[in-house]
Amino acid sequence: AMIALSYIFLAFAVKKIALGVAYALWEGIGILLITVFSVLLFDESLSPLKIAGLTTLVVGIVLIKSGTQKKASSKQEVAHAAV
Repeated sequence: AMIALSYIFLAFAVKKIALGVAYALWEGIGILLITVFSVLLFDESLSPLKIAGLTTLVVGIVLIKSGTQKKASSKQEVAHAAV
């Protein structure tokens, strides 16, 4: 049920932001949440290598998000859609 809900939220996100950005955020946030719950609920240890990997993930998501541009005016969108 939670997976289905996450796909529904991803579908809503794709309507507002680019697919690549939405998917990167969806995957990245999912990995971070799984890691947090693994540590809190199952006492999984976080090694320095795991922390470095998670940090790299967050930096990558921030870079992807910062590289996207705001949508152009709606007139340009309509003209582009007509092509």
